[in-house]
Amino acid sequence: MCHFVKLAAAGALSVVLAGPNWVSAQQGAGAGAQAPGVGVRAQGTASAQMGINQTPWFSNPQIRAHIGLNEQAFNQLNTSYGQAYTKYNSGVSTLGNNFTPEQRMQRMQDLQNKFNQDFNQSIQTSITDPMQRTRYNQLYLQYQGYGAFNDPQVQQKLNLTAAQQQQLQQYAQQYNQQLHTLQQNTQTNPQLANQQFNDLRQKSMQNLNSILNAQQQQTWRQLTGEPYNFQWNHYYSPAGVQQNGTQQPGR
Repeated sequence: MCHFVKLAAAGALSVVLAGPNWVSAQQGAGAGAQAPGVGVRAQGTASAQMGINQTPWFSNPQIRAHIGLNEQAFNQLNTSYGQAYTKYNSGVSTLGNNFTPEQRMQRMQDLQNKFNQDFNQSIQTSITDPMQRTRYNQLYLQYQGYGAFNDPQVQQKLNLTAAQQQQLQQYAQQYNQQLHTLQQNTQTNPQLANQQFNDLRQKSMQNLNSILNAQQQQTWRQLTGEPYNFQWNHYYSPAGVQQNGTQQPGR
């Protein structure tokens, strides 16, 4: 049987999660979600268009419970995230208008990679349980979406070619444009938005399956672990309101 990659979630560049095959894995995961793209309010999601959000992705109560983060670990992570975000935001403010679109995108990606490097240093000390730390890392890869494939370590572990990276970015740009339309429908017709969201996820499965070879798919399954049932509201919060009804900081 051929092995396929199963979509779990997507970041601003969306990503697809691996499973035994994408049909059976989709049925087992339920209404999983992809992350937002252009114009969508995301939690801790990286994008060349959006950048990194001030609200950490792991602040969602369901995600915290799934990982098993206690109050102390969460507070430590939250503090480290805020410190890394401050540096990142300072770098973004210096970009100005003197860059070409390609240069600006590359600079944004450099800032996002630096943010991840700064923040990741705190994970080892904040999450002391090895199993929880592994699960945190797996979910973060799932959550980032295509943005995960911009990580140099991920590129190295998957042994992505330059042509594959270019294909992933092309699909990501198309996906972001479609998500922009979806985000507009969220306010007026949430049911339709959810259906469109699932349709985009299935299309992304097919796209990724066409790019990664069998060995790369196997490696990706090992990196991401069991698919998590991310929901659309894990990524999108209308008017800056999170699932618990509180206002996002700085919004």
